[in-house]
Amino acid sequence: MRVAVLAFCLLVAGTALCAQEQMNVTVQNHTGLAGFKQRNPSYVTVFTAEWCSDCQGSKAQQAQIRNAAWSHGWSLLNGDVGTRTEFRDPSNYLRADPLYNVQYVPTIYAIVNGVIVMRIVDQQIYDQNLVSQMVQYLNQGVPPSRLPLLAKAGS
Repeated sequence: MRVAVLAFCLLVAGTALCAQEQMNVTVQNHTGLAGFKQRNPSYVTVFTAEWCSDCQGSKAQQAQIRNAAWSHGWSLLNGDVGTRTEFRDPSNYLRADPLYNVQYVPTIYAIVNGVIVMRIVDQQIYDQNLVSQMVQYLNQGVPPSRLPLLAKAGS
């Protein structure tokens, strides 16, 4: 089931840009992913799996990152990679995606203007220094490079 919560979107040159949005995608339902990327040039991803012990064991760290992101204006994309068999398939929607190319879970990215600028992958989630660095980065808010697009749209 995909759930999207739109907080504020503007229409710019025929494309909606969102100040903040949250979306959950799964193997079974990820049809809105391309639209999310279009509407949100800068956002945070949290890709996990139910069967992944590191995903289950790092829920506090994931929550810390999600809370920092959401409370400072970042959009959030939560993705479930599916079963082990589904994840091992090279055509898995998160493995095959040219930007995400997810090879391990958990995988957490900070993406700015379509470029991964920070990442925490696999057991790095237990490195509190890395988690703190990402939280500090997210606490600065969405980079200004995105904000002029929103300001122009409102003028």
